[in-house]
Amino acid sequence: MEDMDELLTTKQAAALLGLSEQRIRQLVTRGELPSIKPGHDRLMRRGDVVALRARKTAPGPAKSNPRKQSAPDA
Repeated sequence: MEDMDELLTTKQAAALLGLSEQRIRQLVTRGELPSIKPGHDRLMRRGDVVALRARKTAPGPAKSNPRKQSAPDA
């Protein structure tokens, strides 16, 4: 079983999520992914990364398309 308290670097989190390191930094800045920065590297708990992946892949409500209009009845 994975240790959910294990600390991951930005690069490791990016690899786990299939995202770029820049995208991970954006998620941290927006508060969507908690992190700590004890020195030069930013670190994230594996559990937080896994939870983010679960939130991002969970099915959400159907999105409506405002450009798609139904044809008026004739």
